[in-house]
Amino acid sequence: MPDSVISVVMARYLANSVMRTILNVIWLLFGGAWSTIGNVIWVIVAGWWLAIGHIVTSIPMFLSIVGIPLGLANLKMIQISLLPLGKMIVPSDNLRFAKAQQSNIGRVE
Repeated sequence: MPDSVISVVMARYLANSVMRTILNVIWLLFGGAWSTIGNVIWVIVAGWWLAIGHIVTSIPMFLSIVGIPLGLANLKMIQISLLPLGKMIVPSDNLRFAKAQQSNIGRVE
């Protein structure tokens, strides 16, 4: 029984690393130009409305002391809602690792 549990854990780890490698290759091949084209289409179709919605909803949040941090967070969401493609969203504890990983994408060592 314990051997089967270990083999399942190892298979998950292998599948996770293989999937991450495949996604990195796809991002390298199609990330730049397709993200730009997709962002232009997104801004025309839905990006402006979402950005305006974030601005409009942040204004009432700034009226109370409790809502100020929420209003600031709402204003930070404008970047992602306006041009979402090509962005990487990571937890704040992985921020330093994600920045280093994004700067190393495309480099051959």
